[in-house]
Amino acid sequence: MADPCAPRGPGRLIGVIFCLLMVLILAREIGALMGARVELPGTTENPAWTSLAAIRENAVGTVRDLPVVHERAPGEGLGEQSPAEAPVDARPETKRPPYGVNESVRLEEVDESCHGEASLDIDGPAVTWGLDHKVSSAQECCDRCKAQGRGAREKGEGARACNSWVFCPLPECWAPDIWNHTLGECWLKTQEDARKPRINFRGAYPPAFRREHSTSPAHVPWQAGVLLD
Repeated sequence: MADPCAPRGPGRLIGVIFCLLMVLILAREIGALMGARVELPGTTENPAWTSLAAIRENAVGTVRDLPVVHERAPGEGLGEQSPAEAPVDARPETKRPPYGVNESVRLEEVDESCHGEASLDIDGPAVTWGLDHKVSSAQECCDRCKAQGRGAREKGEGARACNSWVFCPLPECWAPDIWNHTLGECWLKTQEDARKPRINFRGAYPPAFRREHSTSPAHVPWQAGVLLD
């Protein structure tokens, strides 16, 4: 069979153009497939994401257990605190979007003991799975965390005591995982040190992350906080 990319005679130019178009189409399809992976650069895929039942096989399921990836251009963000270093009890200011990357924004809708932030996604093992644990507000989510923590400690299960919570206040809350997160989700989690919680993202998503995840919003849609007492 003749090679369509190397015709002879007058059709040579048309054949070359045809082959270039095919290469461009193939490259675009490959790029789309790679962009659809639910995995951050440099991390390995979590096999527990394959199903909700698979995650619940563990006594404490890992919720969106993604290492924080902060890719910066040379000189970008010098002097900023990383999410893990930013104190959670420093009473961040109240403001409206747009937020800065890693910026702490106080959540007015909860009491001070909840240490709530308006744009924060806390990582860590879940003691209560949020997909089927819905509440009406961030305050109620925080109160559920307090109640679960007290009950766990009374049973001598301090390692499973809730000391951090994450709430979805929007019809849909975007996250870099395979689940469709919706209004009212309340994730109850536990941290080894609530003053230094494991944080996925805070404030605005980094520009490099948004370039690789084109469906992500400008800032973290989740509200979250920790219990320090």
